[in-house]
Amino acid sequence: QTNTDAAMRQLRDLLIPILRTADILARIDSQRFALLMPHTEPAKAQALEQRISRQLEGSSLQVSLELKHFDAAEADSAKQGADGHQAIPSGSAADA
Repeated sequence: QTNTDAAMRQLRDLLIPILRTADILARIDSQRFALLMPHTEPAKAQALEQRISRQLEGSSLQVSLELKHFDAAEADSAKQGADGHQAIPSGSAADA
């Protein structure tokens, strides 16, 4: 996991100049990361993906980018649990 932590820090350092304060870089598992860009139109996300690709070209990181777009309705649908119950939001009393 130490190599993964180093890769995460390197990726973060490369992306900081590009990303907005609302964007979130998160680790999904030991080799996959997600970049969440709330309130971003698809065309702007594609432009950002191109900027990220250019930024990564000179790095030692081997990165594969995949762009996915979710609108508000899809996000609300994703919050539903498999059994139809509403997922517990983070920061709720259940997290304490």
